[in-house]
Amino acid sequence: MMDSILKKLHLIKNIEISLPISKLEFSKRFRENVTESDLGFNLFSGFEVFSSNKNDYKGFISNTTFKLKRIRKLFDNNAHMAIANGKIIEDTNGIHLKIEVKAYTKFLLFFYSFLVFFYSVFLIGILFTEQKQTFFIIPFILIHAAFMILIPYFILKRSLKKLESGLEKEFYYWTK
Repeated sequence: MMDSILKKLHLIKNIEISLPISKLEFSKRFRENVTESDLGFNLFSGFEVFSSNKNDYKGFISNTTFKLKRIRKLFDNNAHMAIANGKIIEDTNGIHLKIEVKAYTKFLLFFYSFLVFFYSVFLIGILFTEQKQTFFIIPFILIHAAFMILIPYFILKRSLKKLESGLEKEFYYWTK
């Protein structure tokens, strides 16, 4: 249910890519061009912008699946929050990749629930005060709430599009 809502909001996208390369060769090129990482929570992940890494992606690959995301770079204003989970299916013409790109993380559930709680408490508090200027404050609070909710949404949506187009380009580059 949650995935269908996120797909309608364009925060999850499924893409399929066919490449004229063997699974073994793809795994070899994946390991050459992607920095090995488990993509889990890391206290020092904020310092990855200072690393001098030649690769653009970090992640891991197993026999039939892979997971990757873009590495943050210093002075790069692109939000790199989207994560790609893929399955590798080998056939006679090469490999077929089924990739699910997600821009949504569990932290955002906490963030949005905090925003809803904060703004609802704030609005209820303003409505129950006995002052005349409260109805002038409410539109400004609603506009602020809209910005606080929509700006992260558009950042996530852009991150998903960037990762999707970047993966297609990168994978086709690996076949050359």
